[in-house]
Amino acid sequence: MMRFKGKKNFFKSSVRSSAKFFNRTPVRTFLLYPVLIVGWEALFRSGRLEVTPAYIVLMVIGYLLYKVSTTYRVTRGEGGPGEKWEKEPPRLITTGPYAFTRNPVYLGHIIFMLGLALTLQSLSAAILAVVIGVTFHRRILKDEKRLAAVFGQQYFDYKSQVRWWIPGIL
Repeated sequence: MMRFKGKKNFFKSSVRSSAKFFNRTPVRTFLLYPVLIVGWEALFRSGRLEVTPAYIVLMVIGYLLYKVSTTYRVTRGEGGPGEKWEKEPPRLITTGPYAFTRNPVYLGHIIFMLGLALTLQSLSAAILAVVIGVTFHRRILKDEKRLAAVFGQQYFDYKSQVRWWIPGIL
């Protein structure tokens, strides 16, 4: 009986670990969603994918923007790589990619997803990119309240100079 219980605990632990892994936003955006979209499109189009290779550049740019921005924030701001704050950040990051857009990490995700949609000519991926954009915008609104509470006028000054998404536009 003990042997079975050990296997059961191992299975539960494996399922929890897998769920935790796939619940991470970068894993979903850069791994899970592309695999699901490719599978869906292949199924929907009877195994024939329409691929426009030129748009793969957008996917690469999106991923690199995400990766560079996350690394920059973690090394300069001493914060964690994810959206959840385990502790308040000791400083506001306003340089590097954060000098051009307040949300370069999220923007990287969206550019990647738009690149995926265009590469595969996929309406499903385009819809998913919009849903992700709306979800991120909601996160941003929460983040901005927290940043304003922590950094006060410094954050308001930064916010007045740097746009949410697209430098100088939006």
